Amino acid sequence: MRGWVVAVVYLVIGLVLLGDDAWRYGSALWPAGPFGLPMAVGRVLTWAVLGSMLGLGLSWPVADVRRWVWGISLGVLVVIPIAAGWWWAALIAAGLHLVAFDPGWLKADRISGMTATTPQLEPLFYDGMCGLCHRWVKIVLRADPDGQLFYFSPLQGETITRVLSTEQRAALPDSVVVYSSDDELLTKSAAVMHILRRLGGWYKLGYFAMAAFPRPLRDFGYDCVARVRHKLFKKPDNACPMTPPEQRDRFKF
Repeated sequence: MRGWVVAVVYLVIGLVLLGDDAWRYGSALWPAGPFGLPMAVGRVLTWAVLGSMLGLGLSWPVADVRRWVWGISLGVLVVIPIAAGWWWAALIAAGLHLVAFDPGWLKADRISGMTATTPQLEPLFYDGMCGLCHRWVKIVLRADPDGQLFYFSPLQGETITRVLSTEQRAALPDSVVVYSSDDELLTKSAAVMHILRRLGGWYKLGYFAMAAFPRPLRDFGYDCVARVRHKLFKKPDNACPMTPPEQRDRFKF
């Protein structure tokens, strides 16, 4: 619904601007030409902004092209106004696009060989005595209500001794660990990014945000949080987070 509202807003703004001579003839953004370039360049860029508004509004009913038009118009309606010095317009455009964003466009990554009837779940190990880890497990449970991605097991349980070798367990941090389907042992920020990428939707935006930083910096931030987590979050009474009965079979101890 929010996307439709934004599409109508852009369509109305585009139609209003289309009635303005400065926009219709391409001189609204750069009356004297951009950056010393010919006036024709300014006209093309101005028409690109106008066309992006109208294009987003008119194409929104077509679901198959919606996300592509959203992405293209986001770039055009942010970059070109910034170049023209219209920062306020770029900020408004970015805000409207954020409102119209559909997290369903960012699909959860499924592991190879998995089908709907025979899901191949990855083990997510967590510190059973860490309140923050319990909260993280609950977030993943809510994001994966059908249990198609992970099963959960405390680091202090017996399941991990059957999945990982003694050498592997000795090198693990006491936080969140994922043993991926391609036999890769993921820890610290790599484990968090893997989980976010597989959950998809808004969580995948978190993955992209973390990917913008080098791993040493990501792990440094992870370690800083890990050092204070026991002070910030109450120690749980047992290794299993409080969950509804129908989700308890997703835990292996």
